[in-house]
Amino acid sequence: MIPKKLKALLLGIFLLCPSFYSAYSQDQSPGKIGVQLSIVVEGFYEGTIRSTLTNKLRSFNDVSLVESGGVYKLSIMGMELKTKGGQVTGIVFSTIVLSPDSPSFYEIMLSSMGDLNDEQKSFLNKYFSNRYIYENSWMHVGSYDNITAICEEIINTFDADYLEPIRKSIK
Repeated sequence: MIPKKLKALLLGIFLLCPSFYSAYSQDQSPGKIGVQLSIVVEGFYEGTIRSTLTNKLRSFNDVSLVESGGVYKLSIMGMELKTKGGQVTGIVFSTIVLSPDSPSFYEIMLSSMGDLNDEQKSFLNKYFSNRYIYENSWMHVGSYDNITAICEEIINTFDADYLEPIRKSIK
């Protein structure tokens, strides 16, 4: 189990980090589950990690990678594990799943405030729309030899825990 303070720290890093990988189509395709994918990783295996995660999500016929919105935001951060002497011993992945706030705090605020001018709506939209709710997080630790397997396990866990229930509810 991940301590609450570590969860809060990791969530803050993902939400505030300006650098993320965009592997999206422009629009969510009709009949597909929109997923916003954010990947923060550096190092020798960066390309392998990005392509494995993206390709695994794209392999699901009913999933569309989107730039914004979507049913979930999947944030993945990869970091090298090093000894005190600086020797790289492996890699750790932190995964956070977020879902849009629905009904959104922004919509509730707008409906309770009555008539607002465009400037006021713009201000509220800037600071209170596109909010997400924390769903879950988990970590994977392993050697560089297992990077592909770890990436696939991350997406398989996301699929089983989040996408599959949506599929079942649609049928």
